Amino acid sequence: MECKLWFVVMIIGLSLIVFDNEVLATMPKRQMMKQSLLWNERFINQNSISENDEVDDSIDHWAIYKAPSGNGQKRYGAMATVSVYEIPEIKVSQFSSACIWIVNGDDGPKENLNIITTGWTVYPDLYNDTRPHLFTDWTRDGYQTGCYNTQCSGFVLANKSKIVPGSPIDQVSVYGGPQYNITLKIYKESTSGNWWLYYGSSGHHDELNAVGYWPSSLFTTLVDNASQMHFGGMVSYHKDEHGPPMGSGHYPDEGEGKAAAFYRIQAVDKIGNVYDFEDDLNAAEDKRECYRVSEFRDESFFYGGPAHCIN
Repeated sequence: MECKLWFVVMIIGLSLIVFDNEVLATMPKRQMMKQSLLWNERFINQNSISENDEVDDSIDHWAIYKAPSGNGQKRYGAMATVSVYEIPEIKVSQFSSACIWIVNGDDGPKENLNIITTGWTVYPDLYNDTRPHLFTDWTRDGYQTGCYNTQCSGFVLANKSKIVPGSPIDQVSVYGGPQYNITLKIYKESTSGNWWLYYGSSGHHDELNAVGYWPSSLFTTLVDNASQMHFGGMVSYHKDEHGPPMGSGHYPDEGEGKAAAFYRIQAVDKIGNVYDFEDDLNAAEDKRECYRVSEFRDESFFYGGPAHCIN
């Protein structure tokens, strides 16, 4: 069932995602607030939602690449193939994610911050397992409102969609063994103005299926185009804990078959065609001794780090 209430109402209670009679996820108030605050902290300097929230003790770190946004460049989408890993060495309250962020309004007040996020995440407290799950998230005002997955109005599922936000990803990579990935494309369709999400299973980066879309009416600064796009990993954990693994749980210098990666990173133009970024992407690592990225080469990079990071 899809809840018909907005995010600010949803955080009062408990939400469920049900698909084909299977409960895919539950998100109590503290989890939803935590997840959204952490996305928010990636872009603006805000340390708490309210005096009564439960996320102030959380630590979050990221290892990402940012697409340049100078010279008035307009972006209409992004596409990347992302390796997928299960993360058994993770505590219940922690999460570890591989993400694509589509952003606009980051250079103004919080109310102008629009973000679309998708990728895979391992979040035991939310999904009751250590498997990777497809997820989506959006906001139009710096996470004062917004929605995670399909737990409230916003993201609209495509007809006959083969996967929904919150679904587990079955094919996972093995360190030093078989490698599996997913391909994600976010594209602002020119006629409707809606932001569409497409998904491809491992080995099918050129055979993408529509998952659904974010209506243009949800947004303000993203109503026309994106100004920034970010790619990479993010983790969260309690300040009294050691950090979880990011990616495969190994540093990027271990390379192919051992480190997690983003491949075929491209932008999308106004008519839906993909193209390579004109300029080099910029690395951002806030805790390099724990989580890092490799050199960006051939539209790809490795990223990640092991568990036991001490803040």
